[in-house]
Formats: sequence, C-alpha cells, structure tokens
Amino acid sequence: MYIRIKRHKTTYFIQCDPTESTLSIKQKLQALIDQPSNSQRLTLVSTNEILDDSKTLAEQKVENDAIVALTFKKGSFFSLSSFPVLSSEDLFFYYVIDFLCLIALVSAQSCLFPFCKYSLTDYFFNL
Repeated sequence: MYIRIKRHKTTYFIQCDPTESTLSIKQKLQALIDQPSNSQRLTLVSTNEILDDSKTLAEQKVENDAIVALTFKKGSFFSLSSFPVLSSEDLFFYYVIDFLCLIALVSAQSCLFPFCKYSLTDYFFNL
C-alpha cells in the first residue's frame, strides 16, 4: 500500500505495509526531507488523529491512499501552519458562501444581459 504525506504544497508518496509502525514511516521520511524523526508529527487527515510512533498503521486505521499531514517541531512546539484542518462548521460556512456567490453571479448576469440566448443558469443547472 502507499500513503500520501502532505506538507504545504508538497506531497510525498510513501510505499509501506499496514504492519509498519509510524516510527518506520518517519524514518523513511527522514531520508527524503532531512528532518529527524523525533521532530516530525504525522496526523491522519480523515480523523484528525496524531499517529502514535509505537503503533502500526493498521492499528491506527491508516488505509491505502490515506492522506497524512506532516508538521515539524519548532523548539518545544509543533508548527500547525503546515496543513489547515477545517471543522465541519467551517466547511458548511464556505459552501454557503460559494452558493451565495453563485446566486449573485446568476442574478447579475440576468440583470445585465436580459437578451442573451443562454443564461448562466442554463450552464450551471442545464435547464
């Protein structure tokens, strides 16, 4: 199996086995990114859980093609800026804003170009 490890705009594809520990994944990363394994933190994006070094990937329900966020320790703290995690409320808010922008765009198009043969509504909703 393989997992995708993301940090900022970089994705590392790591081939691994479900019986491997998180520590062994960090050691593979260490060879790629030149950061010691003890300064790395891996978080399973689907559950927002930090992966435990002593447990296997299977024990932590890491599946094939899973996305894992990578953060680095700065001093005694981990940098949280590497992968923003949105709550379901935040996602809902962004979907509502997108929908309202779409409504405004359709309204503006129909007011500004009332004589167009096709409207944006036709393109978006296939009416």
